[in-house]
Amino acid sequence: MEERFAIVNKPSVFMFDREFTNREDELLHGWAVKILGEYNKHCHVVTHYGYEGYLDASVLSSVSRSEINDRIIGDDLMVIANSFADILSMPKVQGRILITLPRGAYVVKTGEQKDGYQHICTTDGKNHGFVRCCSLSRRLDNDEFLLNNSFDFNSQALLNQEESLLREQICTNALGYLGAPYCWGGKTPKGIDCSGLMFMSYMLAGILIFRNSQNNSSYPVKPIRRELLKKADLIYWEGHVGMYMGNDLFIHSTGNSKDFKCVISSLLPSDPNYRSDLAESIIGYGSIFKA
Repeated sequence: MEERFAIVNKPSVFMFDREFTNREDELLHGWAVKILGEYNKHCHVVTHYGYEGYLDASVLSSVSRSEINDRIIGDDLMVIANSFADILSMPKVQGRILITLPRGAYVVKTGEQKDGYQHICTTDGKNHGFVRCCSLSRRLDNDEFLLNNSFDFNSQALLNQEESLLREQICTNALGYLGAPYCWGGKTPKGIDCSGLMFMSYMLAGILIFRNSQNNSSYPVKPIRRELLKKADLIYWEGHVGMYMGNDLFIHSTGNSKDFKCVISSLLPSDPNYRSDLAESIIGYGSIFKA
């Protein structure tokens, strides 16, 4: 059967289970998927990070295998770095807003910079406009999984960047979602869940980890002992995951009725942000870094 690929053509879309009743994940503009089948105008897809689910066919624009390959070897694909970015009709703040994209969405660099703006087009080719240069960064992850079905998600980021700097970058990425409302399956500053926060923090640093609150041995996060815990390592609970920030603090997106948002909590009883329910129920720790 011929391989079929597509990209998300909306700012963000939720992926559902087969019955289209439960949210499973959120995909952002420009993210690529491989289509595994179609059911009642819904597409069964697998993402570039190996997660499966169902999308309405209308939110996808077809692309070829060669176009997916071009995304891997090219350097024109950029990622939205700010919480949200307006794509404007001209390189001025007064420009008409063509589309607003969330952090983590992809756009294509198509022209030169002008007055602090970069000329871009959306990955579906429907919107050509300008975005502030400070709202963009180079995409660091890739779509190789869609072409070779390999679960080798170890990124060049682990080889090309000093460990301490990479850990700080991942933590900084997580802090960018601080205060975002809790949203099951969410991955944007508009709403994000616990594993979505971990995934986005790592993806923006060029590393693809499992999009779930459980560890998966096929992905780069490996179990570690408590005494080896450092910044950007993960802490696991039953059905929950957070990121260690140092000094017995961790960041997480919690559905707890008190917070219901992305917050920093503490493992220290003396800290006012101490969560005894979490401090006393940790089931494991994980890291992408070699001990």
